[in-house]
Amino acid sequence: MAVLLSCWQFGVTITYHFRFVPLTIGLALLGAVMQVFAYRRRDQEWERLTRFFGALLLIDGGGVHGAVPRGHGVQRPETVADHLERRLG
Repeated sequence: MAVLLSCWQFGVTITYHFRFVPLTIGLALLGAVMQVFAYRRRDQEWERLTRFFGALLLIDGGGVHGAVPRGHGVQRPETVADHLERRLG
């Protein structure tokens, strides 16, 4: 049962990364190009599109979801407070 659950977890994780990482990179590139167009042409329509796709990028997480440490089975590093508590108390 544990092997089956770990296979499902791996499949869901791979699917998530396969879809959202390219989406995040593409939205960031698209937003940068549209921002350049809005600045150079001084066109309000490009500015509006930049804000819209920027909001989508924020909803997607902006790439942060890959950088957040999960902590599943990972031991937290010892802090000074932990060390003092262990020694003194």
